[in-house]
Parts: sequence; C-alpha cells; structure tokens
Amino acid sequence: MKSVLPKSKAAVKIGIGYTTKRPAFFQFSLTPIALNLTVAVALVLLFNFSFWQRFLQAAPITTVSSLVFAVSCFLVLVASITLLLSLFAFKFIQKPVLMALLLVSAFCTYFLCEYGIPFDGSTVENVLESDFNEAREYFHGKVIVYAVLLGILPGWLISRTRVFYPSFKKQLLWAFLSSVLSIILIAVNFGLFYQSYSSLFRNHRELRLLVNPLNYLYATPAYLLKKTDAPEALIPIAEDATMPASPNAKNILVMVVGETARADHFSLNGYTRNTNPLLANQEIFNFTQVQSCGTATAVSLPCMFSHFSRQQFSVNEAKKYHSVLDVLKKVGVDVIWRDNNSGCKGICDRVTYEDVSHLTLPDVCNDKECFDEVLLHNFEQLLNRPSQNLLIVLHQKGSHGPAYYQRTPQTFKKFKPECQTGQLQDCSQQEIINAYDNSILYTDSVLSQLIDVLKQHTDTHAALLYMSDHGESLGENNVYLHGMPYSMAPSAQTHIPMLMWLSPLQQQGQMDSACLKKHLNNVYSHDNLFHSLLGFFYVSTNLYQADLDWFALCGKSLAASDQLH
Repeated sequence: MKSVLPKSKAAVKIGIGYTTKRPAFFQFSLTPIALNLTVAVALVLLFNFSFWQRFLQAAPITTVSSLVFAVSCFLVLVASITLLLSLFAFKFIQKPVLMALLLVSAFCTYFLCEYGIPFDGSTVENVLESDFNEAREYFHGKVIVYAVLLGILPGWLISRTRVFYPSFKKQLLWAFLSSVLSIILIAVNFGLFYQSYSSLFRNHRELRLLVNPLNYLYATPAYLLKKTDAPEALIPIAEDATMPASPNAKNILVMVVGETARADHFSLNGYTRNTNPLLANQEIFNFTQVQSCGTATAVSLPCMFSHFSRQQFSVNEAKKYHSVLDVLKKVGVDVIWRDNNSGCKGICDRVTYEDVSHLTLPDVCNDKECFDEVLLHNFEQLLNRPSQNLLIVLHQKGSHGPAYYQRTPQTFKKFKPECQTGQLQDCSQQEIINAYDNSILYTDSVLSQLIDVLKQHTDTHAALLYMSDHGESLGENNVYLHGMPYSMAPSAQTHIPMLMWLSPLQQQGQMDSACLKKHLNNVYSHDNLFHSLLGFFYVSTNLYQADLDWFALCGKSLAASDQLH
C-alpha cells in the first residue's frame, strides 16, 4: 500500500494527531478535528472573559455541584463550537475560516470586555449601519492589542500548523463523527443539568449574548434575514370590514393577556390549593379546555391577535400583516394597549400604547419592577374615554419566571416556604411551586379588582376576557419553565386558563348566560380570539368565522347573524 506521504516524510498516527519523520527534527501534525477542538477550547477559555465573569456572578462556585455545573457549561460551549467548526473541517477552507473567525472574535472580545456590549440583532444593526465617524469613537490603541494577541498571532500559528488531511471521503466521515459526538455531549449535559441550565439562561438571558463567537454568528444572519424579509409596508387584512352604528349603550371590552399561567394551577379548574378565592365569588364564565398557540410569548402573543390559525402561523409570515387590533381601529374602535411586561412584539405599534412597567408608584412599584396592580392605575380615565366602542388590552407580568417570587407583593406570600431566587436549582420543587402559586393568587386579586371596577359601569355593554399566553413547567419530569417545541411540550406549557365576566346589561342584550355555561368545557384555543374580538364589536368581514366566536356562541352578535342567516 502506498504511503500518504513520501517515505522520507512518512506519517505515523498518534492519537488524534500525526508525526512526520524528517532527518533533522520531529514535527507534530494535527488532524482537522483536532485543530477544530484546539480552536474551540481556546475560544471558550481566552475569548469569553465577559461570559465567564457574568456566569460566575450568576452561578458562583460554592459547592462541588456548582463546580460540576461550571465544567458542564464549559463542555457544552466547546462542543457547540466544535459542532459549528465541523462544517469547515476540509482542506483549503478550514484554515482561512478559522483565521477569519479568530480575528472577528478578537474584535468581539474587545467590545465585550471594554464596553460590555453584548451581541444581538440590534448590536449587529448598529455595527453595519454606523458611519465612519460614529464607529471610530469605539476604537483606540487597545483594539490593536486585542487584534494582535487574539486574532493575528493565533491566525499565524494556524497558518504554520501542519494538518493531515486524508481523502475527501474520510474528511466527510470525520466531520460527521465529530458532529455526532458534539451533539451527544451537548444532549447528555443538558439532560443531566436541565434544571440548572433552564434557570440560569432564563434568569440571565444576557449570557447567551456573551458567548463568543456563537453570539454574533447567530445574530448576524438573523438580522440580515429579518432585514431582507421585512416588507416595505404591512399588508392590511379585512379591508371589507364594517361596523354598524353603535347602540345607545357603550361597548367596553377589557382583554387581560396573562403571562405564563397554567390552567391546572387555577383552583377554578380543580386545583387543590385555593388560588382563586376572589374570582370564585365573582359571576364569571370559566373555560376549562383552552390551548395556547405557542409555548413562548414571542410566538403566542402575535399568534393570538393574528388571523392565522396555529397550524398556519409563523412569526416571520405573520409580521408582514396587520393584526385584529388594526382592523378594529380601522372601523372605529378605540384600542388601547397598556403594558406591564416587555412589550407587545409589534402588535400594538399602530394603536395607543402605554408602558406602565416603570412608573414610580410606591404602593405597587419597587426598584426592580411594578406589580400588576399598576395596570389599574388611573383605569377609570380609560373607561371614561368618549369612545362608544372601547378595547383595552392589559398585558400582565403575571407569573413570569424563573423569579416567580418577584411577581407578588408581601401580602400575597400565602404558600410557604417560597423560592426566593431565580436560580431554581437552589430551591426544592415545592418551594418553586409555592412561589408560582402565590403569583396565581395575586393574578386572582388583580382580575377581581378589574371586575369590581367594571361593575360600577352599569350602563355599558362591558366584558372582561382573560387568557394566558402560554403555561409553565414546574419540575414535572425534570422540566422547568417553558419554550419547548410545541410538538414535544407537556400540557403544562400549552393548557392555559381563560375566563370571562359579562355585565348584566351585556347578558341581557347580547349573551345567553345559561347557554354559555353549557359550553364551558368545550375545547378552544388562541385561534378563537381573532374572531371573538370582531364579534364583540359587531364587525362584519369575510375573514370572520362565527363558529370561532365565543360571543356568538350563545349570543346575538350582529356579525354572526349576518353570516349565519
């Protein structure tokens, strides 16, 4: 058999490397996979000072288990980068890619260390769209040090490294095996430390933006895709929509968008703990079988107000279109979005928007955030607006985790002991559940207060509609938080609470409450919301489907009667 190298340079395999025999000296030659692994380890150790500094603040090494978790995190990062580099483990492209990667990562390290600037889509946008005068303010002599020590010098070493490349088929095989081993290593670590990873990266989301080079390698194409995919103008929907002249009584719908509430922790749905003591005494209609559109706010929230069904919905496609709020505004409904969360994901960009999450109200706000009672601040002023048709959307902070304990005032700490940290691995499952249940108890109070306010408006067709965006896992099968792929998600993340309250005038003029009670156990979903909002305000359009309208189910919706008769 012929040798791969000339006899005078015969290659002898040693582990993952090769030696070449020369008359005068000994020289070591790496395999492509060994070179990738070496670069990955260097990137994790030398290019991620900011990440490890923030990591150790969030998860300090104080015990053997915390040390093991830190080692696990190191292995996951090395495996993730190695998996990425496996795509380029081929002759003629590997070295240029690695050299370019190290140089760009050196600049990224500079920004992370010197300015604390994490890399996400907005950072990439600023970099790509800044002019020269703006950009040069960020650079000074130290950037040369970073470029030379972390970029140019390692790149030169790579260029001088002898790499043994076998046949192309073997290169493909090695790249494939490297990818498989990396995936296995990542999966095993996530499986063993799922609770720790979930808690850490949910409570400290900035960490993922600090992992160099994965941060900019993800953010850059995501930004470019978003920029090229974004339409010049949103596509209007329901252009045939009309709304008849308003009746004598004012129509008011208060829509409360819950956050991370799961149906089976509402005592209204049979939960053994009394988490709904106040709502139980209100005349409400509680729907027991409601499914969310997604398992995370970024999906569920735009899906709720979209004309797409869950099966049809995609975030990229839906963002090209108007939402039901745009339709209602177009036909004359006064739409107000009041937010105590992190925004509306673009849904409310064209209606009246109020951010109350940072008000300075001593009774309901602290130095970190405002409790959901801030949504009731000056609420009467909203109800008394001169509009004949009024939709008020209240976006809760609700039960957002993992720091559930921060969602409730001290007077609602009924279930104890409560997990008093966002690091869920530091608490027992029961402590986590206690903190979560306290947040549900507080939501019960907020909703009951809203109903009491609406009761004072006896001369209006008023209604309150509450539904959560998605649920939450609390340790069942060692699964925490939310955001799992929908097809794999447990019911805890998709089975959501929903309830209605209707004013006496609303029940007399529009809804048959006795009929409605017969349908409380029907299966519904976020798909119903678009059509129910149209139906409440009697909006007629070809997009409207009466069979998906809760208010037309047992009522006298004009929109329903137009299409059913």
